Amino acid sequence: MNIALLGGSFNPPHICHIFIAQYVLATTDVEQVWFLPCYQHAFGKQLAPFEHRLALCQLAVASFSEHRIKVLPLERERQGTSWTIDTVRYVIRMFPDMHFIWIIGSDVLSELDKWKDFDQLLELISFVIVPRAGAEPIDVSPSSNHPMVDSSKARQTLHQLRAQYQELKQQGIFLPDVSSSRIRERIKNGLSIQHLVPRPVKDYIEKYSLYRND
Repeated sequence: MNIALLGGSFNPPHICHIFIAQYVLATTDVEQVWFLPCYQHAFGKQLAPFEHRLALCQLAVASFSEHRIKVLPLERERQGTSWTIDTVRYVIRMFPDMHFIWIIGSDVLSELDKWKDFDQLLELISFVIVPRAGAEPIDVSPSSNHPMVDSSKARQTLHQLRAQYQELKQQGIFLPDVSSSRIRERIKNGLSIQHLVPRPVKDYIEKYSLYRND
């Protein structure tokens, strides 16, 4: 079975996360998308408690069949900092009969080469890119001497992903420019987040007064 992994802080999850899952299911041979909220942010960013973010993800996808979209608390089980390479190794160890693909947005493509053990990550998993409005990745050509990329395979992968992004861009395919940080800022300022998050997510945030003092 082909599984696409959507990792992130989901602080909070929003409509673009839902669109990403639907886009990948509709346009690839992936059979399921798994949401994997991180336990601790890899770069030390402050997050709402894991249990709140897990519950928010579950509410966000509640209207979808579990045969297509799931939320798994694997990062809680694994604990520690959520580096992608460590998460992927853990998932492969737990589900050895599955084939996994990692979903990335074009907003992180320019930072992909800086991920921990990126060269090793390429040996374990492939990527599918989802175009996000307002995100223009930096080109890394296969022949470039990029200081953060150790192997020609890594440079080739980055170049191919950017080429895929450019093809989608030419077709006018973009997902909305919605971010969790923007949503948190609106909550902090007392502004509405309607239409930016699924309604059950909005109700939960209001119930537990999340992000008001961020």
